[in-house]
Amino acid sequence: MTTNEIINKVNDYEDLVNQFKDKSLTGYIWMVEGKKPYIYDDEKIGFNKLSKDKKPQDKILEAYLKDEAHSIHIKNIDGKLRCFVFAYDDFKDNKRFDKKEIKYPSHKFTDKLLIFERVYELQNNPVSDGYKTWQPIVRLFKGFENTKNA
Repeated sequence: MTTNEIINKVNDYEDLVNQFKDKSLTGYIWMVEGKKPYIYDDEKIGFNKLSKDKKPQDKILEAYLKDEAHSIHIKNIDGKLRCFVFAYDDFKDNKRFDKKEIKYPSHKFTDKLLIFERVYELQNNPVSDGYKTWQPIVRLFKGFENTKNA
């Protein structure tokens, strides 16, 4: 599978819900009118309860979720949900891809860091013929890290 086929596949939201409705997921979902995100820690998500009123403001604004095999990114762009599902196995070839772990502070209501893995691929440099450079191609959600001592 080519890199473009891997990273440019957009999933339909209903297909995503059907694929993951019975799986335990970790991550967050932020609703359009939410004051804070819903946080999930290895639990099943009631997707049908999230948008129960079907109003424009009763939609997901952004979500990063994961299970053991997938990174899921849902983004609301102009009222339409764009869903990206990446299989971790698609990026395990260390000769083709390079990876770097990145951590970001999450919402102020949580004591967690968001953990991502930025994936790079060696690509032709558009400025210099014959040279290749590592270019970022995708950011995979890997979960949370607590910032307070347990």
